[in-house]
Amino acid sequence: MKTTVIVGAGAAGLACAKRLRELDHHRKIVIIDKDSDSPYERPPLSKALVGPSLSTSGRADLEAADICLVTAEAKALDTEKRLVETSKFNIHFDELVLAPGSTPRTASWSNPDVFNVHSLKDNSRLRTALTTASSALVIGGGFIGAEVAASLKKAGLDAKLLFRDEQLFLKRLGPEAASVIEQVHREAGVDLVPNAQVQSVTATDSQQLVALENGQNYKADLVVSGIGSAPDTAWLHMKVGINASGMVTADSALRTNRSGIWAAGDSVSWITPDGISAQSGHWTTAKDQGIHIAEDIVRGSHSPFIDAPYFWSMQHNNLLQGVGSFDAGACEREVVIAEGPRTNIFVTYKRQGALHGAFGLNSPQGVLAVRNELNQPENIASVA
Repeated sequence: MKTTVIVGAGAAGLACAKRLRELDHHRKIVIIDKDSDSPYERPPLSKALVGPSLSTSGRADLEAADICLVTAEAKALDTEKRLVETSKFNIHFDELVLAPGSTPRTASWSNPDVFNVHSLKDNSRLRTALTTASSALVIGGGFIGAEVAASLKKAGLDAKLLFRDEQLFLKRLGPEAASVIEQVHREAGVDLVPNAQVQSVTATDSQQLVALENGQNYKADLVVSGIGSAPDTAWLHMKVGINASGMVTADSALRTNRSGIWAAGDSVSWITPDGISAQSGHWTTAKDQGIHIAEDIVRGSHSPFIDAPYFWSMQHNNLLQGVGSFDAGACEREVVIAEGPRTNIFVTYKRQGALHGAFGLNSPQGVLAVRNELNQPENIASVA
């Protein structure tokens, strides 16, 4: 009986394990994860700061499917002996799927009083703090930071969002989408602070003081870091291919440079079928990759993963969606802003006439159409 070991109980790892069990009722499946609360859905960590408390879910489902969940930290990988060394014991594998996820990035100003939204414990700690807070500063202009700012505003706090660029999502989506998203946040009451280079975060009386490099200071009852995350791959000690960003490198079938070892989720950089390196930190793509690897393992195939990266976010009851891999600044952008009761923008990104992706605010049909087009086999080359 073969043993498949999966490191990580996030979207990629869980999807892989469940699909493996659907296709093979006999193999031994082991998931290793260091988070004692796993498994749980991670998107609500930044999207849901009010309402019913988040809780763990899925352990009973894993047990019913005869999937073993080991709560332990992966410490090392022995590719010769086919072992994952953990904080509890060593686990042998025939096939290994690396989906360890990421850890919160830290900065020179990070300190224990600054909140994160990376885990269930982080979410619970922040929810508790909200009960006595009336104001908050969020540092970081990515999707996590913007979602947290929106959630804090929904919780009734005065929220400021500090970010380094001139506009929110400017580099990611271009000035047209950036302007509309900023409008949504400002109309909801979030105070946006662009060009913010944080120098320090210190406690003063009962509040936190955020000092910027330009001399400006801001005070609030709490500070939340949304500056992103880093791949949780240091424990691999370069036993598989690792790039300069710490991501596991994989081919178009999500295979590493070691036989029988795959990688998925936000810790992998893979090669698209047209030879372009891609990566994604979003839930849907991670889940799709886990399923893809499971099917390849059972079938003994090495099929390319062709699904275009996809993301979604809810901010102030507005749906943000994006699909594809693109450099907004290097693409020709076609923009449609529709009139109506809700703010609506749809942007497509093309290069030399080839469609590379799309972004929509309250434009689900347009994004779905582009997603379907990019995922057609004859359009693989467009996903670059």
